[in-house]
Amino acid sequence: MFDLDKIVAAHQPNYLPWIGYFHKILKSDVFIILDHVQFSRRGFINRNRVKGPKGAVWLTVPVRVHGTMRIMDVHIDNTKKWNKKHADTLKAFYAKAPYFEEVYPILREVYELRWESLAEFNIEIIMRIVNMLDINRKFIRSSTLELQGKKMDMIIELCKKVGATVYFSGKGAMRYQDPKVFEKNGIKLVYQEFEHPVYPQRFGDFVPNLSILDMLFNVGIKNTREILKNL
Repeated sequence: MFDLDKIVAAHQPNYLPWIGYFHKILKSDVFIILDHVQFSRRGFINRNRVKGPKGAVWLTVPVRVHGTMRIMDVHIDNTKKWNKKHADTLKAFYAKAPYFEEVYPILREVYELRWESLAEFNIEIIMRIVNMLDINRKFIRSSTLELQGKKMDMIIELCKKVGATVYFSGKGAMRYQDPKVFEKNGIKLVYQEFEHPVYPQRFGDFVPNLSILDMLFNVGIKNTREILKNL
C-alpha cells in the first residue's frame, strides 16, 4: 500500500468493533490499542450494535465510572448479569445464521469468564476476531509507551516511539490533525478510505455499521476475510 513504509494505526479498544476497525488493522503494520486515553460514555468502548428481528439493538457492557477515567482503569459492573444476556442475545439473533456454529463457540468462551477490566475484556474479543481472520500484525498498548501528549501531539509521539513513517488515520480525526505538522516530523498522514460492503443479512433491509459479528455470522470467517482484503 505504501511501499516500504512502516504503517501505524491506532484506536481505542472498542467493544465488538465494526468492520472498519478491522479494515484499519489489516491496512497497518503496527496497531496501537489506545487504552490510556479517556473513556467516553457515549462512544463504542462499552457498547455496539447487532441485528435482531426488529432491527439494530445495542449491547452495552455496564461499567463503574466516576469522573474522568482512562479506559484502562474502567471496571465492569458485575452486579448485573450482562455477560449471559449478551451471549443469549447473540444466540437468539444469530442461531439460524449460516455460520453461527463456526463463530459462536469462540465468543461463548469469553462470555463464560468473569471480567473485571473493560479494556482486558474488549482486547480479548478483538484478538480472538483478529485470530479468526488470520490477521498477523503487531499490537501494542498505548499504556506501555509512556505517552505525554494529547490528540495530534500524542499520535506523533507514538509514531516516533514505534518508528512509523506513515500514520493511517480514521477520517474522524481530520478536524484536529494537520498534515503539515506530521510532515515536519517525518510522518506521512494517510486517511482511511472505507466503503461499507453490503452482504447477505437476516431480518429485512440491510443495516450497515453493526458489529463485525453480524458479518461473521452471516457470511463466515473465510468470506469476511476476503471481503476485508478487497476493501
